[in-house]
Amino acid sequence: MLKWIFKNTSFQILGRLVVVITGVLITRRLTTGLSQPDYGWYVLITDLIIQLISWLEWGTGFVAVRSASEKRFPPGQLFANLLGMRLTGAALASLLFVILGKQTWLNIPLTYLQIGLIIIWLNTVKNVFVSILHSYLKFGRVAVVESVTNLVYLGLIYLIPGQLKLATALLSLASGNLLTLLLAVWWTYHLFVWQPVFRAKIVKYILRESAPIGAQLVIFSLYNRLDLYLIKYFLNLRVVAQYGLAYKIYTHLAILAASLTSVLFPVISRQQADKQASRGVIKQGLILLLAGGAGAAIGLHLAAPWLVNWLAGADYQASVVYLRILSWAVVFAYLNHLTGYSLTALHRQKVFLYTAVIALCFNLALNWYLIPRYGASMAAWLTVATEGLSALISGYYLYRVLHER
Repeated sequence: MLKWIFKNTSFQILGRLVVVITGVLITRRLTTGLSQPDYGWYVLITDLIIQLISWLEWGTGFVAVRSASEKRFPPGQLFANLLGMRLTGAALASLLFVILGKQTWLNIPLTYLQIGLIIIWLNTVKNVFVSILHSYLKFGRVAVVESVTNLVYLGLIYLIPGQLKLATALLSLASGNLLTLLLAVWWTYHLFVWQPVFRAKIVKYILRESAPIGAQLVIFSLYNRLDLYLIKYFLNLRVVAQYGLAYKIYTHLAILAASLTSVLFPVISRQQADKQASRGVIKQGLILLLAGGAGAAIGLHLAAPWLVNWLAGADYQASVVYLRILSWAVVFAYLNHLTGYSLTALHRQKVFLYTAVIALCFNLALNWYLIPRYGASMAAWLTVATEGLSALISGYYLYRVLHER
């Protein structure tokens, strides 16, 4: 089992490394090619798109992958109904994007709103086919899909010399998503016969099982990025750009944990009845994540000045302070990946939901009070504290679940 985990995790890590490296290069091009206020807009718009897609998908992908792993429903029916649900979600996400984007405190320009809508639809459909690849354990292909999006995006924005326009950057991002959607469709169409017939039983099951997962994902995404919108509300776009740069670097490093946990998820789902086997898989994951998280945190803290200077230059020196603070959240973020995926695979997603509610209340209350008084540095420290609190609570409950009789 360890050999299989290592092999497939290697695929995922390789893909994530490509995503991280290209993501860093993309960030460098954007911070140097866009004005600081435009980069602030870019951070806000792309973050809002990611949040809305996550909210409206509502954890249905986790349930679909778990159901496919358990062979609960015919795959042609399962994924056809999942696609229908996701398209409905995309319509709602588009509506929310326009409504939120036109609020006076945000007021996103119309051109950026229109391009953002295209990105929402492309991502929503692509993620269905990525879920199919996950359920069939095609981790190498998942890694390629994730990598190609960034590679295409990177190539397009570097083809444009000199100053960038924000609209051009957003259109390049949409193009990368379109190409990888077509690639994912090509790789999945032969895996099963699609049965595009509405099945109320499947939809009800996915909605029922995903309710706590979806609520948890929404709440976690809120507390993870709430600080960005509060910085925009209380401070200004330049601080958003500086804090957003630091947070983007931190996020690139933190998502490497998903390389392992996405491999463990279907394995734990299949072995959930055998607590001893589940404990063994999770213990192996814990060792790898603790070692990787500690190394990543130390490396990020030491490299922060060089990274910021190379990526963005003197205008972003405040980002060094934010990044060094955020580096200490990496270990907790890695552990939260493990506890979240494990509890969901063991059908204990409600526990993670309760953890998310506590984390959100803690984060919102303190950010609202402290950001106006102490600035964006306090938002970074609260990210560390919130990730630590989440890891402590969810880790405790995972331990109890694995050792209950």
